[in-house]
Amino acid sequence: MKIKFSPLVFYSAFIMLAVAVMVIYFGVSRSDDAQVKNHGMNGMPDDNTHKNFKHPDMGAGEGMNIRPDILAKLNELKKSAEDSPNDTLRMRELADFYFESHKPEDALIYYNKILAKYPKRRDILYSITNIYYTQKELGKAEEVTKRILAIDKDDVTAQYNLGAIYAASGNKEEARRIWNEILKKYPQNPIKEIINGSMGQIK
Repeated sequence: MKIKFSPLVFYSAFIMLAVAVMVIYFGVSRSDDAQVKNHGMNGMPDDNTHKNFKHPDMGAGEGMNIRPDILAKLNELKKSAEDSPNDTLRMRELADFYFESHKPEDALIYYNKILAKYPKRRDILYSITNIYYTQKELGKAEEVTKRILAIDKDDVTAQYNLGAIYAASGNKEEARRIWNEILKKYPQNPIKEIINGSMGQIK
């Protein structure tokens, strides 16, 4: 399964997970599966988004080095976050940078540090959902999504995401039930376009 990353959008071919300003599409083709084995979640695919992270003298694969300027930026963000442990804006920037660099484990460390201070930060919970969903840890993605809904039961994006997680888990009936309920309760919400497309994918 191939996952192409940009700071705003993840692409693939199956179902969408609408995470705040981000949308995730998951594909299930064999060719995509083969490509993810080549780079994995901790490697970087050879696409336009990630090429700037690579040193020009380095090829893809295990042991690939990050460009010196990118590494310097990472170290700068890390030092800034460590020097100002109460500045969650800097901490968020570092966590996002790790996520964009395909370092989800490191990103989780800093997202969770923010949650320790502000447990109801839905933007952070969405980012964590993003990580678990892309890693196909659907049980954890479901748990975090339900945590968002416990904070705001009318969060339509989280409701949609819960259906997307169920669909990805194979529970299409529950996904359809959730999505139909959203369409009935919020007929004018723009997310209806995403729902209609997703419903067509799981027929």
